[in-house]
Amino acid sequence: MILRSVVLPRQINDYKRIVKLGDPFEKIVELADKLKIDMIIMGKKGIGKSSSELGHIAQKGLKSTSKLVVLLG
Repeated sequence: MILRSVVLPRQINDYKRIVKLGDPFEKIVELADKLKIDMIIMGKKGIGKSSSELGHIAQKGLKSTSKLVVLLG
């Protein structure tokens, strides 16, 4: 699955769009380490059709990093 677009409010002027290929959460953690990020904020579910409370990326995220992970959603 490839992220094709990001929608941001007009008030946000200082952002960078970064696209990585590979396991989604591994790439998120890799980038968080590189940028010295302390907290990861992500949605509970992605665009998949899972019937569980948490999507598989969110589940993996909670198990595979010592960083604070905040789930929205």
